[in-house]
Amino acid sequence: RSRCLVCSAGSKLSLSNHASRKLLDKMADAEEETEVTPPRLSASDFDIFAEKLLTHQLLLTALELHTELVEAGLEIPRLRDFFSNPGNFERQYQTTTLSGSAHSPVIPRTSSIATIDSLDDYARYSDDGARDTDEKVAVLEFELRKAHETIKALRGSLTEATETETPASESSHGENIDRDHSSGGDSLRPHEKRALNFLVNEYLLKNGYRMTSVTFSDENADQDFDDWDDVGLNTAKPPDLLHLYRDYGHHTVPEVMLVLKSVKEEKANLEAEYAKLQEECKQLQEGIGELKYENHTLNETVEKLESEIKEIVNSSHLTERASLSVEKSIELSETDTDGVTAEHISESTTKNEDATDGTENSDAVEISERGNVPNEEGNGDAAEKLQTSEELGSKDPEENLPDDGGHQRNTADVELTQQKGDDPQVTPFSPSSQPSGNEEKDQTSSRTTSSLFRDTLLTFTHVQLENRLSNEVCKLSNADENVVLIVARCLPHIVPNVLLNKREELIPVILCSAIHHPAVKERDNLLHMLFNLIKRPDEDQRQMIMSGCAAFAQVVGPTRIEAELLPQWWEQIGHKYVERRLLVAEACGGLAPYLPDYIRSSLVWSMLKQMLSDDRNEAVREAVTKSLGLVVAFMENVDKYQQAYELLEETLFDPSEKVAKTSREVFLPSFAAWAQDLDKVESHLFTSLISIVENALKDLEQVHELANDSDDTEKVHKTFEAIHDRLARSVQVISSLIPVLFASVLRTAPFSKKPEEVEKYNVPVAPGRLLTPQSPLTDIETIFGGNQAVAFHVRRFDKHVSEDHFDSWDSLTWIHYECLPNLCDIVGKVHVSLTDCVQQLISLFRSLCITLGKPYSDKKIKPFCMQRLNVLSLDKEKRESLLSSASLPVLAAGILGCFDSEDDMSELTSLLRNSVIALAEASASLQGPIIMYQELSTSSRYLEVLIGVLWEIVVHSSSLVRCCAAPLFTVLMKGVDLDLISRKVLPALVTLASDSQMSVRTAAIPAFGAIVENVTDKMVDIDILEKVYVQFQSFLEDPQYKDQHELQATMIRTFGKVAPHAEPHFRDEVLLPRLVVMATINNQSQDDTRRREIALELMEAYVSLTCC
Repeated sequence: RSRCLVCSAGSKLSLSNHASRKLLDKMADAEEETEVTPPRLSASDFDIFAEKLLTHQLLLTALELHTELVEAGLEIPRLRDFFSNPGNFERQYQTTTLSGSAHSPVIPRTSSIATIDSLDDYARYSDDGARDTDEKVAVLEFELRKAHETIKALRGSLTEATETETPASESSHGENIDRDHSSGGDSLRPHEKRALNFLVNEYLLKNGYRMTSVTFSDENADQDFDDWDDVGLNTAKPPDLLHLYRDYGHHTVPEVMLVLKSVKEEKANLEAEYAKLQEECKQLQEGIGELKYENHTLNETVEKLESEIKEIVNSSHLTERASLSVEKSIELSETDTDGVTAEHISESTTKNEDATDGTENSDAVEISERGNVPNEEGNGDAAEKLQTSEELGSKDPEENLPDDGGHQRNTADVELTQQKGDDPQVTPFSPSSQPSGNEEKDQTSSRTTSSLFRDTLLTFTHVQLENRLSNEVCKLSNADENVVLIVARCLPHIVPNVLLNKREELIPVILCSAIHHPAVKERDNLLHMLFNLIKRPDEDQRQMIMSGCAAFAQVVGPTRIEAELLPQWWEQIGHKYVERRLLVAEACGGLAPYLPDYIRSSLVWSMLKQMLSDDRNEAVREAVTKSLGLVVAFMENVDKYQQAYELLEETLFDPSEKVAKTSREVFLPSFAAWAQDLDKVESHLFTSLISIVENALKDLEQVHELANDSDDTEKVHKTFEAIHDRLARSVQVISSLIPVLFASVLRTAPFSKKPEEVEKYNVPVAPGRLLTPQSPLTDIETIFGGNQAVAFHVRRFDKHVSEDHFDSWDSLTWIHYECLPNLCDIVGKVHVSLTDCVQQLISLFRSLCITLGKPYSDKKIKPFCMQRLNVLSLDKEKRESLLSSASLPVLAAGILGCFDSEDDMSELTSLLRNSVIALAEASASLQGPIIMYQELSTSSRYLEVLIGVLWEIVVHSSSLVRCCAAPLFTVLMKGVDLDLISRKVLPALVTLASDSQMSVRTAAIPAFGAIVENVTDKMVDIDILEKVYVQFQSFLEDPQYKDQHELQATMIRTFGKVAPHAEPHFRDEVLLPRLVVMATINNQSQDDTRRREIALELMEAYVSLTCC
């Protein structure tokens, strides 16, 4: 630049000599004219000359004029501004360089001192033509070195300013403005500091603070306050501080931003206040509902007490009057020797009763009037007769009414029952009610299962058909019409459709005939025809036949069912067609509500047991399992309880997943309802299931011990898988029964009430208070028999356990002192590699905490589990042995992850961070944290916590800990939205990819692949994908990764997963060519083991690529 400056200055000398001489002559003349009275010169007098020189590009002359005027104490603003702006010379220098002209009139930019020195030297050397050329070269080389030093310093300043600049991706422009105006303590960038220092020093000099300026310059010795160019490259000089201060008030952007910020804060405060008011309003509404129910209950109590008081008063009056009448009668008997008949006593009694208020005790009056009969035992028994009439009057009047027969019966049924010698039994009833056989007529059921549960069970296990034939069959039990009419109605459909695929049209006619035919043999033939009408009935046809059998059972009664219908079922049990066996299995359950208990617990029970043990068809066993659930729901025989549990256990662990699922959804809830009626939910059902889990764990330990000695690894593996499946199913069964356990706790609570007592309770359960049931039959509302009962008991339970010291009861005590310790012991014995079992344990504890509610969980469950499952608080030896158990995943995802309070979030964050660090330091498997992240990432409320923990791991000082971050990011990727990927995840992965440790970089590669796999919209997310592709390309092309075997294998493995999801251009232009290069390099490897491993990975990758 100095050399260019000299050349440009030389070219200017020849052009400006003539004009300079003219200018000097004019100035000399002016001086001669004003010798006598020389005027005072001002800068404005020379401004026209300066403008002329600058317009004609006479820069050298202008510079000379500017220098002399400054020395004379005058300074022209135009010249000062021009020569103090390096941008004028920079742009000219660039133009010169681009044009390639060596003799351009443009002066290159350089420092002012160097420029003047160069001009002086050049002028001196030009005037002195005798100087040697070598001296000129030496001077120019010196100037060149100075220019290089200046350029180097400027580059350093530019680099420093660039490094300290905040990346644009970190924050938006609006956020920068908000931060600049809201926080005044941010660190300054170097060029900003130099600019402010220059302006401050300039202000001090202009306002006479010279000593302060000197001190300020000494404190900033690394800056030249005489040269603005020292501030930075291409930095325009701003106005002085006074202008900046005055101009600040004219800008509206800061005010707008401040107002916007205040509006945002106000909006946030209003939203928080609105949410708070909503919560308060909700609580007040719930309180109003509670008070309404309490008011209703108190009104009922008052009415009941008033009624009792009136009854007591009336009873006392009646007793007094009766005693008076008795005394009078005794007196009469003493005075009248002829005696008084009982009729006189009755008449006097009746008169006394009529004198009282008959509306309050009408029953007693009625019975008393009926008692006017001759007294055969004399007057001495009059009081006893009166007491008897009072006792009768206090009973329900309906019991004293004559029985009218109750239900209507048609003539044919009466005739048939008279011929068979049976009692009439044709009353139709709903499936959920108990059939009223003659022998059971006066008995009450021992079952307390709600009718809603039974109705739901029937609905859940049967297909409801809506067609003409089904409706026709269902009407048979209610038919009062003549058989001829039914046949006439069905005949138009029978005649044109008597084909194999239309045989179901005959079902109503056959059933009607079988019901009403008087001959036993003919009825047997008709039923045999019914079951053999269709060779292989489909689901709809089987359902239609069952509906007909149900109608048959309702009409004919239990005796004919046992004698005529059940033998037809026995014949079909071993039929060669599966559809026939399915018909029998489904019919046993479908007819269970219409059968008397002795038939259910004997013949039907035996048939189902035989089919379950003998039949190998999956569909048949599934149908048998459903029927067992229906039979158990109506079972009265307590002796069958243990047999039912054995069948339940057999179906729960059936090899077929369909049978096991049906057992969990139908048979298990039905059996649990029976266990609840018998008070055996805690004492038998849960205890037995927990024992199954413990036995399975013992079997696993034995298999591990035998695996070391056995040569048959395949057999050992199959045994291990079977036990593992049994263990996971057992835990799943316990988890599905948590609502039943909670219902048992509520029913035995001291505040428990019957469902009919809380029908007026209209306060609902809070949303999210209860989990969605796994089956309609495990819904606690279905178990209780209504949502009002559930809401009442749940809210009373939460209120009760929220007290500082609450009284427990047997069921709740069993959970805390027996159930929880056993479950925690099981968690400590389950290895974290048993992923399915660990996930089921997390679901179990989560269901337990949420079902029992936050108050009880915070007071009882969480403290207990923190003490038993938090292995990080143990000493080193015990901690290392338990780090590989399911304790930490269950504690994090199953207990701390249930509720989102601040304390839970804080404890969860600490546990996640410390568990990863502990596992990394112990070189243990990351399977536990991976399961935690899989379970917690399903809820969006935990994503910020999970990513925050991973960022702490990314910046950890230990490389072993940093290696754990990438696999967890890979797991987290499926639940994270694009915004979080762009803002939080991708920067963290880039940080890991640039780590100093090669192991950390290698671990980050699959996480980049996970981003490509989970990004669905390639056009919208092109920015994210481009960053990932650039990172992949850097891994491929960087020479330092060439000999890294583990990194190369990981790259190939990741490419195999990424290829089907990658952009075609990236796949074809980058992945495929690079895989070819890697294959070529691998063929030249001398290590056979590594070459074989890379070859296998390449083959897998090419298999994936062929699918693209």
